[in-house]
Amino acid sequence: MISEHRFNSDWWGAPAGISSSVDVLTADRSQLSPACQPYAWVEARVPTRAVPDGWLGPTNGFVWADLQLAYRASLNRIETLPEGWSYVSAEERSIDLSDFAEFNGERYSRLPGVTPRRIADRYQRWARNLVEKHPSACATILKGNQVAGYVFGSVNGRKAEFTLAVASRSASVPGLGIYLGAASLYRDLGASTMVSSLSAANLSALNAHVAIGCLFVSATGVWLRPTQASETSLPETLTPR
Repeated sequence: MISEHRFNSDWWGAPAGISSSVDVLTADRSQLSPACQPYAWVEARVPTRAVPDGWLGPTNGFVWADLQLAYRASLNRIETLPEGWSYVSAEERSIDLSDFAEFNGERYSRLPGVTPRRIADRYQRWARNLVEKHPSACATILKGNQVAGYVFGSVNGRKAEFTLAVASRSASVPGLGIYLGAASLYRDLGASTMVSSLSAANLSALNAHVAIGCLFVSATGVWLRPTQASETSLPETLTPR
């Protein structure tokens, strides 16, 4: 029902759990606590279609954190980068991971003890892994000589997995260009479809994806539950019930 999420464990410095079962949300606290105890915290990612009708939410310590919307897009229908915009893949130019803009509204910021710097570290680790494995599918997006942001993903045949988009710390240009840059990169690598997901709370990214013609296909609710040992340091919005 719960397994270790190795990436989150490495980032956190202690075991972190993950589950995709609706049973972890509906279980009694007495049943759930022993299963959660080996972990500093547990993340439940459950498709909204699996949530029972009439269910009002967990009462066992899990707290709502995010709604992730999955989408797909036909790359042939997305416009090319506007004049003056370009991309340079990580094979040609190293990506400055220290230039990431601050992540606002990130769900992991709800965990006890998390700081903006720690959130940035998580995304730098994630981006670094993607660059090492898929350098051609990761790139710096430029408007003229100014860095607008960075995109990270992978391409397998005709399908591109667009994993992460990050604005530059000093960017003063619209974010839409970053997503058009990703689409251009993956189209040039031979992909015809791009798939990914994003938080429904990120309205600027949501509007940008609507603008480029993405089709949203599914929704996944995300809940977080710190262990009993962490409950005393929780902010009020994450106090287990």
